[in-house]
Amino acid sequence: MRAAHNLAAVLGTFILLPACGDDSDMADASLRDASTDAGPDATGVDGGADTSSDTSADVSTDDASVDAPGELPSCLVLTSSFNAGLGTSDVASTDDGRWEVAYGDGAFSEVIPSSGLDFPSDNVLRWGAVDVGGAQNLTNSSGGWDFGVPDVGESVSLRWYYRLAEMDNLGSGGEHPMYFGNVEDFGGYPGPMSVNIEKQGDGTFSVTWISSGTHSGGGGPFVEERSDALLLNTDQTYRWEIRLTRTGDTTFAFEVQIYTTGGELVYDQDDWSCNGTPMGSVTWTVQSDEFDDCRGWINGWEGMEGRSGPFEVYSYESCFAACAGVDARFPIGPYQASEATWTP
Repeated sequence: MRAAHNLAAVLGTFILLPACGDDSDMADASLRDASTDAGPDATGVDGGADTSSDTSADVSTDDASVDAPGELPSCLVLTSSFNAGLGTSDVASTDDGRWEVAYGDGAFSEVIPSSGLDFPSDNVLRWGAVDVGGAQNLTNSSGGWDFGVPDVGESVSLRWYYRLAEMDNLGSGGEHPMYFGNVEDFGGYPGPMSVNIEKQGDGTFSVTWISSGTHSGGGGPFVEERSDALLLNTDQTYRWEIRLTRTGDTTFAFEVQIYTTGGELVYDQDDWSCNGTPMGSVTWTVQSDEFDDCRGWINGWEGMEGRSGPFEVYSYESCFAACAGVDARFPIGPYQASEATWTP
């Protein structure tokens, strides 16, 4: 390591889709990464909770043009740090209209102060869960916060801070709390790319990336795979960065970086593999209309299995930022306080 929509319970039969990853390759990656660079403490899996703030000068980027220190990226199309208010009102939970309820009624979301949660923003959106089979999701608003459908050569970059809580009464089924989708058609999980997670029951969770199409790594139908090499801690905050670049009418490339809040790089796209091919070298293929989903990003929770019992906290999130176009920066970089008042 370097320093959805599960509608089975809601809409019917879930269709298996094309798979990324190979357990033997991931085991090799785990052994390789544990002895180099950031080490196990970077993931927090062996090092406990990371409570450092994200004030590091993060200058790792593959883009030729980088904004001056303290300046926000010129490619921004959305920021959201939930500073519109506290509580459960529509104004608070949608960050004054930046988000819309995409599925469910939004009743299990609440904006709270970030104190003690290791977020750089003042507030965070807290998600709670009650029972299995439901979903609660927000997507960026179509009323002014639409990313647009990327043309060939254009990208969408996203950054968010995320903290998954360790819950009781939760089975081992995978969940997909985040994926590309827009409010008009709700994306149709998994869309061009989604995040799938599975809690391990020991204070960690695994991360898998899933697409609705096929990929150049070969293989048959996309059947989700999980690897212990890609574990993160529950009850620890991480900065996630992704970029999807449309390379053809039906093809795209995908990049990932996950950081601790102290700025240490935990994983990038080449720590995942697709049938033995590092994900950074993979060309993904989807139906051309799947790129319509790149207009938005859906977040919340869904796809829980084995869940029953009273309300519990599921996750915390904040500090969303999105860039779009030919100059979509990657990584966008650590949250800056001026994002709280940014408007298009």
